[in-house]
Amino acid sequence: MNNSANEIERVVRGYEINGDKFLTEIRLAKISLEELRKIFNITSDDNVLDCYKIGENEYCELRDYIEGDLDFEYAEYFLEVK
Repeated sequence: MNNSANEIERVVRGYEINGDKFLTEIRLAKISLEELRKIFNITSDDNVLDCYKIGENEYCELRDYIEGDLDFEYAEYFLEVK
């Protein structure tokens, strides 16, 4: 496992549903690569460096790592590298 990939800061970014206007950025608390891979159903050799859409199922798994709530009627959310 690549330890530096574990140290990369990841954020949740929200964008306008009917457009691409940036709305918000929320820091994701430290979470292991293994946990991210499980949540997003990613292969074990992926360092989770891409952009991943967060649906309500993923949000339920990430809720403990996100400060505040996500409003899916207001925005689309993605896990991204800062």
